[in-house]
Amino acid sequence: MDKFGEMDSYEEAQGLLAVITERSLPKTKKAIAGKFNEDDCEADIRYVFPQVFVKKALSAIRVFLKSIGDEVSGDVVGVAHRYGVRDRYKTGYRLGPKYKHQADWNPNGTSRKQAIDWVQNTNIKRIGIPMELQDGVSDIPADREAMIKRIPLRRSRSTPFGGLPYRELLSFCENKWVNDGAMSHGITLLQREHDGVGIVNPLFHRLSDRAARVTAVSVGNPFQEGHHLILVPLHLEDSHWCGAVIDLRSDSRGITIFDPLQAKKDKYYAACKTTLKDLYGELYEILHVKLETKCRQPDASSCGVAVLMFFECILRGVALPTTPSQSFMRFMRMRYLLKGIL
Repeated sequence: MDKFGEMDSYEEAQGLLAVITERSLPKTKKAIAGKFNEDDCEADIRYVFPQVFVKKALSAIRVFLKSIGDEVSGDVVGVAHRYGVRDRYKTGYRLGPKYKHQADWNPNGTSRKQAIDWVQNTNIKRIGIPMELQDGVSDIPADREAMIKRIPLRRSRSTPFGGLPYRELLSFCENKWVNDGAMSHGITLLQREHDGVGIVNPLFHRLSDRAARVTAVSVGNPFQEGHHLILVPLHLEDSHWCGAVIDLRSDSRGITIFDPLQAKKDKYYAACKTTLKDLYGELYEILHVKLETKCRQPDASSCGVAVLMFFECILRGVALPTTPSQSFMRFMRMRYLLKGIL
């Protein structure tokens, strides 16, 4: 597979295998092949096929595309190595944009060129943004372009959770929902910039077995000696980010939970509490728990960026902005993207 093909170790591959759901083949063949637009490709289609299983379908698609000429040359078959995968990362066989180099395409369908266009054309006015959150974004478009060109899309960053592909950073672009990989980049960035910070692997929520989840949240030893603030990303219902900070400092002990959507009837706050009780029962019982309810995301897709901003505001000791605008959140997206490259 494309994603496995770029991994350098057995451990990295096992980390990805842990979050791919194994399912039986469909009873009918109509689910195996088809033509889908980009939105369809983000659907919950999660089947793994040996290449020989889809070889004839791929050959037929290529012959058909060739027969109708160059006007549709942008629609090609994405080929993976040995296996075809359709999962939430969209690795494997698909119809979609054509790029000269596979390294210029990421699992979220964003190319390096699209990322460059976005960072060059996005308004970077810092209206309403605290001074502490304004660094990392050059006012010169050419500098921002150069940063995107520096992203080693075929390589991975070493993190407490193992290798993390750099191409996951492109999930910060435009108005995309921040995926697990981008969230991992964000919290590892915050750990690099601040002493005494422990971080919890966001992928733990994908594990159905409790023992596996407990093991996953311990990877990287977030509660090791010297860590006073623990950042816990909470991915709920496979579509929404919340966050919790466990503060072990003697003068401010407690747990702060943040739902950027501020859902009615405390829907997500209740889910966060349940998860934290399950994972950190004894600690949860002895620490004071409070809810951060002053800030609300301005759109439907910026929950992940809002959670990273919540974490950073606590680390920097600044107030969380209460009414961030969409332009505010676009700036923060760009900031976490560009700083995550370094």
